[in-house]
Amino acid sequence: MIFVYAITTPANTPASAPLITTLLLDAGTITRIDLQFPLGVSAVAHIQLSQGLNQVFPTNPDGAFATSNETITWNEDYDLDQPPYRLTATTWNTSSTYSHTITVRIVMTPAAQPGSDLKSQIESLLGVGGA
Repeated sequence: MIFVYAITTPANTPASAPLITTLLLDAGTITRIDLQFPLGVSAVAHIQLSQGLNQVFPTNPDGAFATSNETITWNEDYDLDQPPYRLTATTWNTSSTYSHTITVRIVMTPAAQPGSDLKSQIESLLGVGGA
């Protein structure tokens, strides 16, 4: 599964009053994250990703991603195994003139559904095992 969110943050959006965007996901494991900053952002647009009240990307609470003409990419192994299946993007933009868009791409492996493993499927076909 790949989720894509383009988040446009208006000019003059301070860190003290950021834009909050909910990223709706599914149950599973986040395996990769891309944060795409287009040319011209000049590191004035910032983003942090949180789950609930906990900032998870970047890990340090006072950190934020900010760059220009770059896609920050990393492999991850982050389980979303309890609802709600979402992250929150906190963005701000210190440009006094332009809004800026950061594109967030999240790659996930879906959570295994009960009875989806090969053994359960065979038992189901043969009418044995299970409840």
